[in-house]
Formats: sequence, structure tokens, C-alpha cells
Amino acid sequence: MDRLVEIYKQIPKMKCAFGCADCCGPVMWMKMEWKRCPLHREQTTINCPYAGKMGGCEVYEYRPFICRLFGTTDALPCPRGCRPEGKMLTREEAHALTVQFLKITKEEEDG
Repeated sequence: MDRLVEIYKQIPKMKCAFGCADCCGPVMWMKMEWKRCPLHREQTTINCPYAGKMGGCEVYEYRPFICRLFGTTDALPCPRGCRPEGKMLTREEAHALTVQFLKITKEEEDG
């Protein structure tokens, strides 16, 4: 789990528009991320089951890697123009983090 948090720390922090849920579409949860989340809801629509009624994420602290990456790289831009507080990740940096993330999740699943 610590390696996962280390990857999360490398993703720039975003300040989203109030009530925004643009990144709350179909969300892929990896098993190890799902286990970390304190709430477990069934997905009944195309949107993430944790998208709050007033927008925003109900499990923000536990959100998946893909949600954290959204808006921090031009490969996954925020449609509202929000940007990270620091610098944007390059496509290469985002790809490298994704490779690290997938390696960790595969190792976790393989066991």
C-alpha cells in the first residue's frame, strides 16, 4: 500500500471547480484501491457511485489513480480548464506513473 501512496504523491494536486463531477464518469477501480476505500457501493449508473449529489467526490481521499491523474496532464485535460497547483505532468511522466501503478497492482493481484 505504501508504494501506491508514493505514486499518488507524485501526481500534482488539483483544485477542482466547486460541484464539478466531470471526472466521475466510468471509473476503473483496481482491487487494491477498492480495498482501501471505506465505502463500498454498487455502480448502478455509468457514473462513479461516489460522485456526490452536489458534485465532488464522497471518497476523495481514497479516489482511484485515474481520478487523481485526470486534469494533471494534457493527455487527460479537465474540460473546465482547471489545472494542477504545480506544473502539469508531461505525457511521458503520466505514462511512467501509469506503468508503475499497473506494475504494483499486478504484483498485488498475483500475490
